[in-house]
Amino acid sequence: MVKNNKDKIDRRMKQQFGKNFKQNLLNAYDETRLNQSIRFIQEYLETETLEGKTFLDAGCGSGVFSIAAQKMGAKVTSFDIDETALVNISELKQLFEVDDKDIILKKGNILDQSFIKSLGQFDVVLCWGVVHHCGDMWKALDLISQTTNKNGIIHLGIYNEADGWGIYPDGRFGPSTFWRKIKKFYSRLPSLLQSFIDLFCIIGISVIYLLMLKNPIKKLRENERRGMTWKSDLKDWLIGYPYEYARPEQVFEFMKKRNFTLVKIKTNNGLLTNNYVFQSSTK
Repeated sequence: MVKNNKDKIDRRMKQQFGKNFKQNLLNAYDETRLNQSIRFIQEYLETETLEGKTFLDAGCGSGVFSIAAQKMGAKVTSFDIDETALVNISELKQLFEVDDKDIILKKGNILDQSFIKSLGQFDVVLCWGVVHHCGDMWKALDLISQTTNKNGIIHLGIYNEADGWGIYPDGRFGPSTFWRKIKKFYSRLPSLLQSFIDLFCIIGISVIYLLMLKNPIKKLRENERRGMTWKSDLKDWLIGYPYEYARPEQVFEFMKKRNFTLVKIKTNNGLLTNNYVFQSSTK
């Protein structure tokens, strides 16, 4: 009985990501936000186009990067463990008139070695904000690194390990260990209680920004640069459990042992996601 209850809770937590995107993103996703997603990819891959490239969106979530990559000319494969996420992408495909053959959708687990192997290899792999939520970050990172072809590129987004109690520039505060406990608690709450906490967090963050003499609305909207609404981004942060993190040197050493060369990195000293772009040096 205990195991059945745990499995039920785990399934519910995984489904919350797709539910969040559906509630807070789909109705707001338009051409402007699509362009934000495209610029995000262009910035880190340092290219204007993905014409002729194969692209894997690993743990696609909302699907905004899948749509963006397709609009940049890539042949896209997307997968997620959450059925709701795949439904969301289907809706976005219809909204932006994307043909089914241009974005292939698959349901699968990033920790399933057989599934990952079945995907094949790609010119570009994007795995942003995924491995730190799957329950076994290093295994997931090892498996997904095998999906790049010779000289392939992989763009990773992994939470930074923070160990201080200060307030960070984005308004968040405290160490990663503290937030692991908070996220675990929050993710198991009924939706109504989560909504009350969401409101409390919005008020709290706004107050922090005001104390920092910054415009709360402007700062919240700065989080929309990936193409996500700030409400979706906030909810995405709160429901993000399982929750793991790593220091930049840990990720660098891990990928180096798998014959990847660091091409680009953007880090922070707080709780936000560090961005890494690696290129496969041998296959």
